[in-house]
Amino acid sequence: MLTLDVKTTKRSRFQIFVDVLRVIAEGEYKRTRIMYKSNLSWIPLVRILDRMIELGLIEERKKENRYCYFITEKGKNFLKTVDSIKKALTPSHLGYASNIDSVLYMPHAR
Repeated sequence: MLTLDVKTTKRSRFQIFVDVLRVIAEGEYKRTRIMYKSNLSWIPLVRILDRMIELGLIEERKKENRYCYFITEKGKNFLKTVDSIKKALTPSHLGYASNIDSVLYMPHAR
């Protein structure tokens, strides 16, 4: 399940993109289920799915008169890269950040 940090109120486009890809990687393949689990409305979801197909991160298959989406090897590698970046940027005393936005926009101590 994807969650937002308490201090984060709006996800970046990049984080939304990663969230959608992660939902697909976790096994959701129907558009409506991906939409609900990603917390998106229909039109932004369709645009993101189309872009992911163009980039080769997911593939679209027609199954029983429905379009279904599956992550590709390139998509899996992309998520691994994002996770590596989060791990590299997260201070060790904070553990693992749940999303890239919380890493990039973490308040600094003065």
